[in-house]
Amino acid sequence: MATQNRSKLNRRGTIHSSGTFAASLRQGRSTSWRTWEKIVWVLAGVLVCTMMLDVYHRQGRINNLRGEIADIDNTMEVNRLEYQRLQQEREYKRSEAYVERFAREELGWLREGDYYIIFP
Repeated sequence: MATQNRSKLNRRGTIHSSGTFAASLRQGRSTSWRTWEKIVWVLAGVLVCTMMLDVYHRQGRINNLRGEIADIDNTMEVNRLEYQRLQQEREYKRSEAYVERFAREELGWLREGDYYIIFP
């Protein structure tokens, strides 16, 4: 015997197919409960998808920030080496050896006992 799927009106005047309505009555649930259950599952799925997209976006941002941190660390290392070089240069320029070299080469000064020879 073939079952026929006929549409019937319920008390509110809305149409339900006899198979779906009868199945929901057999399970002890009203049609509106099943509708809410479906809506809750759809919203839960949307929420999970949204959360997954948010995690993906945040992971990309974290990777970008890690790259920026690595760049800043490299810049800090270069600046630290430059600072050390400048500290050494400052110490050298404060030394007697630099003062004597500067006086002889740049200013043309002589030490006591030195001779200045001019070639024509």
